[in-house]
Amino acid sequence: MNGRRRPGPPGRRDVKAWRARTERILDEAAAAVLAHGYAGTSIDRVATAAGVAKGTIYLHFPSRDALFTAVLRRERLALVSDVHAAVPTVAGVHDVLLHSARATQRRPLLRAVIGNDLDVLGRLAHAEPVAGQQGTARGFAAYLDALRATGLIRTDIPTTELLAAVAAVLMGFLTTAPVLPAELSAGGERLPWLVADSAHRLLDRGTPLSPAEADRAARITADYLTTALAQAQAAYRLAAGLVEGAR
Repeated sequence: MNGRRRPGPPGRRDVKAWRARTERILDEAAAAVLAHGYAGTSIDRVATAAGVAKGTIYLHFPSRDALFTAVLRRERLALVSDVHAAVPTVAGVHDVLLHSARATQRRPLLRAVIGNDLDVLGRLAHAEPVAGQQGTARGFAAYLDALRATGLIRTDIPTTELLAAVAAVLMGFLTTAPVLPAELSAGGERLPWLVADSAHRLLDRGTPLSPAEADRAARITADYLTTALAQAQAAYRLAAGLVEGAR
């Protein structure tokens, strides 16, 4: 970061106001990227929309890239929060896929990330994910590994191929939405269900789970989502300068 100290919440000022301003800046940055693309979104544009001075943006974020990294981290946190809140106590990978597809469908920036939409994201599409974060592909792979190790999903092909297949299903449905029938592209329930059903069939071991196995799958799922939420929260707070360690 060119030797600059990473901003963080002011020690003796109104931290609540600082956080509220951070969220307002991120709201306007996200809206500007969707409207104008990453390349067409300047700090000046965001500052004007947020009703703050350009220098105020740099009090919160040391660079333009840092600002938009925080935008994407917040989007990931929103996705994981939605899935964590929606998946019932007794759940498995189908529930995770269904609620992930629902949450993604509601969030155009996440759809742009998954579809690698360069018109929207530009080079931000290639931003480094948080290493090992449960809300990322690597975290989901670890979740599949845990299910696979106990025979709760198919074991005849490696996790890397399972992950690639699931990603292809999700990306395929989301990127082809404009040419799908109206009942699928209108933002209803049918598309998330098809995503989850198709991906789950790829993972299915071919025989029903026993009650004990279903309980084990639910515990693994709960652990995955709890870890994913905690890591997504930490990653966002760090990117947004909301923790002392970010200073």
